Amino acid sequence: MNRIADGFQKLSNAIDTNEYRDSLLTNVYRSCIQLLKLMMMKLNTASVIWPHLIWQSHSLL
Repeated sequence: MNRIADGFQKLSNAIDTNEYRDSLLTNVYRSCIQLLKLMMMKLNTASVIWPHLIWQSHSLL
């Protein structure tokens, strides 16, 4: 338990430094941008594929 508490203390101290905080924020920002790009790709794919599938299903009836 002491090692865990020591690890949290070291992490807390590291977060207090500007360099670590800036690096952390940069990584969070990059992750958010990647997630947004992935979501947009999925939405674009869905907007292209779904109407086509719906049209195909109606033409089979």
